[in-house]
Amino acid sequence: MKNGKVIIFLLTIMILLAGCDSSDNPFSQAKYAEKQCKTIVECFDTKDLETIKNMFSSWIQETHNLDKEIQDVFDLYEGKSVHWDYVDYGSEGAIDDGTWTEKRISPTIDIETDTGKKYHIVFCEYLVYEKDETRLGIRYISIYDTGNNNDIVYLKSIGE
Repeated sequence: MKNGKVIIFLLTIMILLAGCDSSDNPFSQAKYAEKQCKTIVECFDTKDLETIKNMFSSWIQETHNLDKEIQDVFDLYEGKSVHWDYVDYGSEGAIDDGTWTEKRISPTIDIETDTGKKYHIVFCEYLVYEKDETRLGIRYISIYDTGNNNDIVYLKSIGE
């Protein structure tokens, strides 16, 4: 009988999770944030300007000289990652009548490169922005140097 209750409980949880909108499911958001972190690290390692540029919202792409901003940050990033951690992701926004009208994530990545440099990269990405859909996508990426006794020194940002 105890096994039957466990099976019913697990089935109930599976049904509830399957019925969740993936944009509201914190596990899906965390996986998405981790995927974005991986892409950003790969772009920094390979100096892939076009891929990282296309991750930004169309509004940022139109209002910033992203080619220059990205290249300036790439010039500060020394080496290729030998280890990186998706440290944290924050999620916040606004809800109106039970519907997300604004939702953004702000993941943090810690990177160590083959040159011994250590970086902290933070980015903000809008997943929902009802007032202006041109703002969907990454808003900014900021890079910090963390190699000096774990002091965090701001280096530069891309975007807003």
